Amino acid sequence: MNMILRSAALTLGITMFLVGPADAHAEPTLISPQPCSTVASADELIIDFSAELNAGSSSATASVDGVVVATAGIDLSDINRQTIVLALPAGLEGRVDVEWSSRSAVDNDDDSGTFAFVIGSETIAVDCEPGHTEDDSSLPVALPLMVVASAAVVLVVARSRRSVRAVN
Repeated sequence: MNMILRSAALTLGITMFLVGPADAHAEPTLISPQPCSTVASADELIIDFSAELNAGSSSATASVDGVVVATAGIDLSDINRQTIVLALPAGLEGRVDVEWSSRSAVDNDDDSGTFAFVIGSETIAVDCEPGHTEDDSSLPVALPLMVVASAAVVLVVARSRRSVRAVN
């Protein structure tokens, strides 16, 4: 029985190592202009993320009064692939609502969120607080994998022990 437990623990450890860390989301770490701020003018919106982004699956969109005014993917001039830069139209004024989505290049975890800021002299609406949604899809994949791998080792070790007993 001791051998079975050690084998299951070893398999669980190896499986966790192979699955990798969960929750390696690429989340905004620096946003300019800042969420819930009012700025006199802005010609671009910069969002820096905590991890390298997947180029085909990360973007941001800015809109004013429900009309999209700018959209962009990752800034390919950023060697770390952690930045999205949106060029805003000249003379833009009003509340700018921003939606972003990211996919971590590390483990393909998805993340998304919203925030708002104001360009001009308007005061920002009360509901400007950033929203955030994470896709924790790595846990549902990792957990069954660990359980199945551990069960397989237990079965193999148990059958091996039965075979040895049958020979003796």
